[in-house]
Amino acid sequence: MKQLLKLLLVIGFTTHLAAAEPAKKAEEIDYITLAAVLIKDGYFDRAEQALKSVDLNQKGIDKVRFYTLRGLVYLKKQVYQKAIEDFRQSVTEGQQDRSVFIYIAQAHYALKEFQKTLDALAEAGELAKEKPELFSVAAQCHWKLEEPNETWNVLDEGEAKFPDYAPFLRQRFFYLVELKLYQEATLYGERYLQTEKVKVEDYLALGSALRKSGAIDKARHFLELAKMKYQGNDLVIIELAHTYLEEDQIVTAALLFEEAARYKNKYSQEASELFRR
Repeated sequence: MKQLLKLLLVIGFTTHLAAAEPAKKAEEIDYITLAAVLIKDGYFDRAEQALKSVDLNQKGIDKVRFYTLRGLVYLKKQVYQKAIEDFRQSVTEGQQDRSVFIYIAQAHYALKEFQKTLDALAEAGELAKEKPELFSVAAQCHWKLEEPNETWNVLDEGEAKFPDYAPFLRQRFFYLVELKLYQEATLYGERYLQTEKVKVEDYLALGSALRKSGAIDKARHFLELAKMKYQGNDLVIIELAHTYLEEDQIVTAALLFEEAARYKNKYSQEASELFRR
């Protein structure tokens, strides 16, 4: 969930919703345009203060732009419900750019409102299919709503459009682990680890998920691969040690803790205790 939220937060939609032509009124140029610049530069508190100076009762105020900008401020400040309200108000005021629904989906997703996230993505239309991260989000929403068939359908569609997007493989792996389909999960895990930009954390995540699900042999498989690839990484060694402890192979676990202690002395006590046992 956190990983997907991070992905959604960095999708990279520009603030072109906020870049509409300013109204002719000097007051709007002073505050709304200033807020747009501040948002672009990352000064969200100052942008919020600028928007507070806007008189919405003044004739000629671009309310679409105002509510869009304030929605962006709330979104960036993680005030998600207010962000949703302002984005919706921009639509009421005549917002034509459907990218606003991507922002609405982002806010609902952060609030774990999964059906509303899907509804907003549907309102975004084809824009919701322009980024692979959005397919991942939609799949996660269906999964949380206990709709596995829809989950696989979304992932299938996403992979067909973005065949090189490795996180789809990772996503399938974890779903299959939850379903206790370890053999198939392992296949997707292996495919994922063969992609570019894989980090040691990925090996640890896959191994840990399998271990905690009871698939000890499968977990050990990934962790042994990680141990060979990332020699001297104490986190990998310790995670592997825990897989052996799950099957009461205390001597092997003790040897692994002893190995880890060569890199981080903090494991010496655990190694000693295991040898004592």
